[in-house]
Amino acid sequence: MQDVTNGADGPYTVNVTAAACIPPPPPPANDDCDAAISLTANTWCNFQYFTGVGGTESLPGLTCNGFTGDAGDDVWFSFVATAADMTIGVIGSDDGDGDVNTGYDAVIELFEGACPGTSIGCADGTLGCEAEELAATGLSVGATYYVRVYDWYAAPWPDHTFGICVVEGAGGNIGIEEASSADAWSIFPNPGTGVFNLQYTGASALSNIEVFDLTGRVVYNEQVSLAKGANHNIDLSDLSAGNYNVRLTANGARTEQRLMVK
Repeated sequence: MQDVTNGADGPYTVNVTAAACIPPPPPPANDDCDAAISLTANTWCNFQYFTGVGGTESLPGLTCNGFTGDAGDDVWFSFVATAADMTIGVIGSDDGDGDVNTGYDAVIELFEGACPGTSIGCADGTLGCEAEELAATGLSVGATYYVRVYDWYAAPWPDHTFGICVVEGAGGNIGIEEASSADAWSIFPNPGTGVFNLQYTGASALSNIEVFDLTGRVVYNEQVSLAKGANHNIDLSDLSAGNYNVRLTANGARTEQRLMVK
Protein backbone atom coordinates (compact mmCIF):
# COMPACT_ATOMS: atom_id res chain seq x y z
CA MET A 1 0.00 0.00 0.00
CA GLN A 2 1.38 3.41 -0.95
CA ASP A 3 0.69 6.86 0.53
CA VAL A 4 1.06 8.92 -2.65
CA THR A 5 0.50 12.26 -0.95
CA ASN A 6 3.32 11.81 1.57
CA GLY A 7 5.53 9.55 -0.58
CA ALA A 8 5.43 6.69 1.90
CA ASP A 9 4.99 2.97 1.31
CA GLY A 10 3.08 0.58 3.57
CA PRO A 11 2.25 -1.73 5.09
CA TYR A 12 0.00 0.15 7.54
CA THR A 13 -1.97 -0.93 10.55
CA VAL A 14 -5.50 0.33 11.11
CA ASN A 15 -6.65 0.31 14.74
CA VAL A 16 -10.36 0.40 15.51
CA THR A 17 -11.66 0.95 19.04
CA ALA A 18 -15.19 0.81 20.30
CA ALA A 19 -17.00 1.26 23.60
CA ALA A 20 -20.03 -0.64 24.69
CA CYS A 21 -23.29 1.30 24.43
CA ILE A 22 -24.73 2.32 27.75
CA PRO A 23 -28.37 1.21 27.83
CA PRO A 24 -30.94 3.77 28.96
CA PRO A 25 -32.13 3.45 32.55
CA PRO A 26 -35.26 1.35 33.05
CA PRO A 27 -38.50 3.27 33.54
CA PRO A 28 -39.65 3.81 37.13
CA ALA A 29 -42.39 1.56 38.52
CA ASN A 30 -44.97 4.36 38.27
CA ASP A 31 -44.15 5.34 34.69
CA ASP A 32 -47.81 4.88 33.66
CA CYS A 33 -51.09 5.78 35.32
CA ASP A 34 -52.20 2.20 35.81
CA ALA A 35 -49.11 1.66 38.00
CA ALA A 36 -49.55 4.87 40.00
CA ILE A 37 -47.98 4.84 43.48
CA SER A 38 -50.57 5.37 46.21
CA LEU A 39 -49.96 8.30 48.57
CA THR A 40 -51.52 8.70 52.00
CA ALA A 41 -53.04 12.06 52.83
CA ASN A 42 -51.96 13.73 56.09
CA THR A 43 -52.81 16.85 58.02
CA TRP A 44 -49.24 18.06 57.42
CA CYS A 45 -46.74 17.73 54.57
CA ASN A 46 -44.57 14.63 54.84
CA PHE A 47 -42.53 14.60 51.63
CA GLN A 48 -41.86 11.20 50.08
CA TYR A 49 -39.07 11.19 47.50
CA PHE A 50 -39.15 9.61 44.03
CA THR A 51 -37.35 9.88 40.69
CA GLY A 52 -38.30 10.54 37.11
CA VAL A 53 -35.13 8.95 35.69
CA GLY A 54 -36.06 6.63 32.83
CA GLY A 55 -39.62 7.93 32.70
CA THR A 56 -41.41 8.02 29.35
CA GLU A 57 -44.15 10.40 28.22
CA SER A 58 -47.68 9.20 29.00
CA LEU A 59 -49.42 12.34 27.80
CA PRO A 60 -48.08 15.50 26.17
CA GLY A 61 -47.18 18.38 28.45
CA LEU A 62 -50.17 20.54 29.23
CA THR A 63 -50.38 24.33 29.05
CA CYS A 64 -50.40 25.44 32.69
CA ASN A 65 -50.06 29.03 33.88
CA GLY A 66 -49.67 30.01 30.23
CA PHE A 67 -46.63 27.82 29.48
CA THR A 68 -46.05 24.31 28.14
CA GLY A 69 -43.11 22.21 29.32
CA ASP A 70 -41.78 18.82 28.28
CA ALA A 71 -43.53 15.79 29.83
CA GLY A 72 -41.04 13.22 28.58
CA ASP A 73 -40.35 11.97 32.12
CA ASP A 74 -43.82 12.02 33.68
CA VAL A 75 -44.63 9.66 36.56
CA TRP A 76 -47.91 8.93 38.34
CA PHE A 77 -49.38 8.87 41.85
CA SER A 78 -52.84 8.36 43.34
CA PHE A 79 -54.57 9.28 46.58
CA VAL A 80 -57.97 8.83 48.15
CA ALA A 81 -59.60 12.12 49.08
CA THR A 82 -60.15 12.38 52.83
CA ALA A 83 -61.61 15.89 52.59
CA ALA A 84 -63.36 18.00 49.99
CA ASP A 85 -60.35 20.32 49.85
CA MET A 86 -56.85 18.87 49.42
CA THR A 87 -53.40 20.22 48.58
CA ILE A 88 -50.64 18.45 46.63
CA GLY A 89 -47.12 19.73 47.20
CA VAL A 90 -44.05 18.86 45.11
CA ILE A 91 -40.49 20.08 45.65
CA GLY A 92 -37.73 19.37 43.12
CA SER A 93 -34.09 18.55 43.71
CA ASP A 94 -31.33 21.11 43.26
CA ASP A 95 -28.83 20.66 40.43
CA GLY A 96 -25.90 21.14 42.80
CA ASP A 97 -25.37 24.91 42.63
CA GLY A 98 -27.54 25.79 45.63
CA ASP A 99 -29.73 28.09 43.51
CA VAL A 100 -33.48 27.45 43.77
CA ASN A 101 -33.99 28.98 40.31
CA THR A 102 -32.39 25.91 38.72
CA GLY A 103 -32.85 22.17 39.18
CA TYR A 104 -35.90 19.91 38.82
CA ASP A 105 -38.75 22.25 37.82
CA ALA A 106 -41.86 20.32 38.84
CA VAL A 107 -45.21 20.49 37.07
CA ILE A 108 -48.26 18.94 38.80
CA GLU A 109 -51.45 17.81 37.06
CA LEU A 110 -54.52 16.40 38.85
CA PHE A 111 -57.00 13.95 37.28
CA GLU A 112 -60.38 12.53 38.30
CA GLY A 113 -62.22 9.47 37.04
CA ALA A 114 -60.92 6.21 35.59
CA CYS A 115 -57.16 6.22 35.09
CA PRO A 116 -55.87 8.50 33.69
CA GLY A 117 -59.21 10.27 33.84
CA THR A 118 -59.99 13.91 33.16
CA SER A 119 -57.56 16.70 33.98
CA ILE A 120 -59.08 19.00 36.63
CA GLY A 121 -56.17 21.15 37.74
CA CYS A 122 -52.48 21.92 37.44
CA ALA A 123 -49.68 23.86 39.13
CA ASP A 124 -46.68 25.48 37.44
CA GLY A 125 -46.12 28.73 39.28
CA THR A 126 -42.47 28.49 40.31
CA LEU A 127 -39.12 27.98 38.63
CA GLY A 128 -36.30 25.53 39.18
CA CYS A 129 -36.44 23.47 42.36
CA GLU A 130 -38.81 25.86 44.12
CA ALA A 131 -41.87 24.07 45.49
CA GLU A 132 -45.17 23.79 43.61
CA GLU A 133 -48.52 23.68 45.39
CA LEU A 134 -51.81 22.59 43.82
CA ALA A 135 -54.91 23.38 45.88
CA ALA A 136 -57.92 21.27 44.84
CA THR A 137 -61.44 22.03 46.01
CA GLY A 138 -64.77 20.25 45.69
CA LEU A 139 -63.31 16.73 45.72
CA SER A 140 -65.49 13.72 46.50
CA VAL A 141 -64.48 12.18 49.82
CA GLY A 142 -63.56 8.52 49.30
CA ALA A 143 -62.88 8.92 45.57
CA THR A 144 -59.46 8.13 44.05
CA TYR A 145 -57.60 10.88 42.21
CA TYR A 146 -54.48 10.66 40.07
CA VAL A 147 -51.49 13.01 40.03
CA ARG A 148 -48.96 13.37 37.23
CA VAL A 149 -45.56 14.95 37.95
CA TYR A 150 -42.82 15.85 35.47
CA ASP A 151 -39.85 18.17 35.00
CA TRP A 152 -40.75 21.23 32.90
CA TYR A 153 -37.39 21.07 31.12
CA ALA A 154 -36.58 18.69 28.27
CA ALA A 155 -33.09 17.88 29.58
CA PRO A 156 -32.96 16.23 33.03
CA TRP A 157 -30.86 17.72 35.81
CA PRO A 158 -28.10 15.62 37.43
CA ASP A 159 -30.30 14.80 40.43
CA HIS A 160 -33.69 13.94 38.97
CA THR A 161 -35.53 13.39 42.25
CA PHE A 162 -38.45 15.22 43.85
CA GLY A 163 -40.57 15.08 46.97
CA ILE A 164 -44.37 14.88 46.98
CA CYS A 165 -47.02 15.09 49.69
CA VAL A 166 -50.83 15.24 49.92
CA VAL A 167 -52.40 17.34 52.67
CA GLU A 168 -55.96 17.87 53.87
CA GLY A 169 -57.15 21.41 53.27
CA ALA A 170 -56.77 23.72 50.27
CA GLY A 171 -53.91 26.17 50.26
CA GLY A 172 -52.93 25.33 53.79
CA ASN A 173 -49.45 25.91 55.13
CA ILE A 174 -47.59 22.74 54.23
CA GLY A 175 -44.15 24.13 54.89
CA ILE A 176 -43.56 25.40 51.36
CA GLU A 177 -42.03 28.85 51.05
CA GLU A 178 -43.79 31.07 48.57
CA ALA A 179 -41.66 32.42 45.73
CA SER A 180 -41.32 36.20 45.82
CA SER A 181 -37.80 36.76 44.51
CA ALA A 182 -38.93 37.85 41.04
CA ASP A 183 -41.10 40.74 42.25
CA ALA A 184 -38.45 43.36 41.35
CA TRP A 185 -38.94 43.01 37.59
CA SER A 186 -41.36 41.98 34.89
CA ILE A 187 -41.21 41.39 31.16
CA PHE A 188 -43.93 42.24 28.66
CA PRO A 189 -45.77 41.72 26.39
CA ASN A 190 -45.95 38.10 27.42
CA PRO A 191 -46.64 36.28 25.17
CA GLY A 192 -45.23 38.46 22.43
CA THR A 193 -43.06 38.64 19.32
CA GLY A 194 -39.88 40.49 18.48
CA VAL A 195 -38.91 43.13 21.04
CA PHE A 196 -39.82 42.71 24.71
CA ASN A 197 -39.68 45.22 27.52
CA LEU A 198 -38.05 44.43 30.86
CA GLN A 199 -39.35 46.71 33.61
CA TYR A 200 -37.05 46.88 36.64
CA THR A 201 -38.05 48.16 40.10
CA GLY A 202 -35.11 46.91 42.19
CA ALA A 203 -32.02 48.77 43.38
CA SER A 204 -29.75 50.09 40.63
CA ALA A 205 -27.13 47.56 39.57
CA LEU A 206 -24.95 46.23 36.77
CA SER A 207 -27.13 43.33 35.67
CA ASN A 208 -26.92 40.29 33.43
CA ILE A 209 -29.90 39.20 31.31
CA GLU A 210 -29.93 35.65 29.95
CA VAL A 211 -32.59 33.78 27.97
CA PHE A 212 -32.68 29.96 27.97
CA ASP A 213 -34.55 27.56 25.74
CA LEU A 214 -36.25 24.36 26.94
CA THR A 215 -32.99 22.42 26.87
CA GLY A 216 -31.25 24.95 29.13
CA ARG A 217 -29.16 26.39 26.26
CA VAL A 218 -28.40 30.15 26.45
CA VAL A 219 -29.92 31.82 23.38
CA TYR A 220 -29.51 35.46 24.49
CA ASN A 221 -27.04 37.09 26.88
CA GLU A 222 -26.60 40.78 27.70
CA GLN A 223 -24.94 42.81 30.46
CA VAL A 224 -26.58 46.14 31.19
CA SER A 225 -26.82 48.77 33.93
CA LEU A 226 -30.36 48.93 35.28
CA ALA A 227 -31.60 51.82 37.38
CA LYS A 228 -34.66 51.61 39.58
CA GLY A 229 -37.72 52.21 37.42
CA ALA A 230 -35.83 51.45 34.20
CA ASN A 231 -37.44 49.97 31.10
CA HIS A 232 -35.03 47.97 28.95
CA ASN A 233 -35.76 46.56 25.50
CA ILE A 234 -34.74 42.96 24.67
CA ASP A 235 -34.73 42.04 20.99
CA LEU A 236 -35.63 38.36 20.62
CA SER A 237 -36.90 38.58 17.05
CA ASP A 238 -34.39 35.92 15.94
CA LEU A 239 -35.82 33.28 18.29
CA SER A 240 -38.25 30.59 17.19
CA ALA A 241 -41.74 30.51 18.65
CA GLY A 242 -41.89 28.64 21.94
CA ASN A 243 -41.33 28.85 25.69
CA TYR A 244 -38.20 30.35 27.23
CA ASN A 245 -36.83 31.28 30.64
CA VAL A 246 -35.48 34.78 31.24
CA ARG A 247 -32.88 35.05 34.01
CA LEU A 248 -31.92 38.38 35.61
CA THR A 249 -28.86 38.56 37.84
CA ALA A 250 -28.61 41.81 39.81
CA ASN A 251 -27.19 42.80 43.20
CA GLY A 252 -26.09 39.23 43.86
CA ALA A 253 -29.60 37.82 43.33
CA ARG A 254 -30.51 35.56 40.41
CA THR A 255 -34.19 35.19 39.51
CA GLU A 256 -36.09 33.79 36.53
CA GLN A 257 -39.41 34.30 34.81
CA ARG A 258 -41.01 32.47 31.91
CA LEU A 259 -41.57 34.01 28.50
CA MET A 260 -43.56 32.87 25.48
CA VAL A 261 -42.45 33.89 22.01
CA LYS A 262 -45.24 33.70 19.42
